[in-house]
Amino acid sequence: MQRSYLLSIDFKVHSLTDWAAQLKINPLYAILSGFHFGDTPGVGTFYDFLNRLWDSDSDNLSPHIHPLKKEKSAKAKTEGRKSRIY
Repeated sequence: MQRSYLLSIDFKVHSLTDWAAQLKINPLYAILSGFHFGDTPGVGTFYDFLNRLWDSDSDNLSPHIHPLKKEKSAKAKTEGRKSRIY
């Protein structure tokens, strides 16, 4: 399970649902993960594995709300001339 999860990160598949589907479709992903093609784990097995791996009360996923980005500084509004600071 851990090898498969690390492969999903390496192949830039960020959704466990998408990764479980890719394991069922692509035999190479299943073999590299250590599973027999046609006998791959489902999505729930991956979520159970992550819950056991991350033995903590806090959630191991990042929040969906990200901090706001800083605004860029205002540029001089002169066209074709250099602005001077007096």
